[in-house]
Amino acid sequence: PSNNSINSYIGYRELQNADIVAGYSLRFVYDKIVVSPRFGIVYKRYFYGPNEDREDFLQTANIKIDYIVNDNMNISVFGGYSNRDSSSGNSNANYDFESADGGIALGLNTTF
Repeated sequence: PSNNSINSYIGYRELQNADIVAGYSLRFVYDKIVVSPRFGIVYKRYFYGPNEDREDFLQTANIKIDYIVNDNMNISVFGGYSNRDSSSGNSNANYDFESADGGIALGLNTTF
């Protein structure tokens, strides 16, 4: 094999990991309004190279609210938040960090 394919394999192996994922979502319908909250968690562990023993923990919380205008149109508001905690593992690089992200969106969906 060429050096490029060996380096690609080594890089690929460093990112091998296992995930444990859980999520819970609900859907509430109130006449023309649909409320859909969701919560999820992900635990990830890396196995090889500088990422060996690195652990990531991600939590997400989202809510979507749809207003049904008619059979062909609805207006949506979406909000989401995520929180990530990552550990360095055996790496010389510092992967130990925490981050948080959030956002909102407004949408108009139609069929014709």
